Amino acid sequence: SGWANIVQVAGIDTHVLGLTSDGVVLTAGASSYAPTSGWWGGVVQIAVGSYHSLGVKSDGAVLAQSQFTQEITGVTGWTDIVQVAAGHRISLGLKADGTVVGAAANGINMWTDIIQISAGYGHVVGLRADGTVVGAGKNSLGQITGLDALTDIVQVAAGQNYTAALRADGTVACVGDFNTEGPTAGSGFSEVLQIAAGNNHILGLLANGQVVAEGNNSGSKVSIPNTWTDISLGQYYDINGITSIDGIPVSMEVRAHEAQAGGLLFKTQSDANGDYTLRLPRWYTAYVMAIPPAGHRPKCHGPITKPDDIQV
Repeated sequence: SGWANIVQVAGIDTHVLGLTSDGVVLTAGASSYAPTSGWWGGVVQIAVGSYHSLGVKSDGAVLAQSQFTQEITGVTGWTDIVQVAAGHRISLGLKADGTVVGAAANGINMWTDIIQISAGYGHVVGLRADGTVVGAGKNSLGQITGLDALTDIVQVAAGQNYTAALRADGTVACVGDFNTEGPTAGSGFSEVLQIAAGNNHILGLLANGQVVAEGNNSGSKVSIPNTWTDISLGQYYDINGITSIDGIPVSMEVRAHEAQAGGLLFKTQSDANGDYTLRLPRWYTAYVMAIPPAGHRPKCHGPITKPDDIQV
């Protein structure tokens, strides 16, 4: 109640944070794990763990709040951070150079070329710029087994005892203790733009603004209310264009790559008139590459920057 101009939300069983468009963090739930409502300013991204909260500031510094110290030891000294992730007594920070730092997280020192991170109950995962995935930490239920075989991945999400990975084609793969080994056929997990992993369930945001779910909710299947429509990634912007060969519009695959690290973000297919639209989250600057039929060279343009009215 009273939350407005929200561009990101993050929550767990103890507390919830909401990030406003002007960089203020709002809170609900257990106050010992979260900052006082409106305390943080200039924040561009938030994350919550079991007993702590993290926020990235526009200058790459990190804010942290917790009732304990294990998960936030040294965090406030991190620099050049572009994303944070929080799990069960774990904190991760992704640096601008593609390396990762952590508190209470082991096995990440050799990670490079990372463009996105996620933390679960006892394991952590990272997405490389080439669309492959790395993992470290607890693996008693196979939550990181098989990650190295995944390809063409655009987002990772660590649940309690499993890891979910979103492919560029909008489908989802899971490893670990997830009762279906990932969303089942017919569950609606297609044309997925974003995923979120919970203890025993997974959510998928579809391109049409609807949300689908798979997993258990106190012994029964998770059910999404009919009122969940027009859900977005937060602030985003569209890239529009026309694919053509020798001036003649042709349908072909179009890919958006993150401008700094080069990782594949999203891909789509232009229609018969060559028209396409790619929707990107507000924090991405991208190159766009059109993949023509055999015998023609791919065409690339960019970097394409977000409009001035979208603040990061």
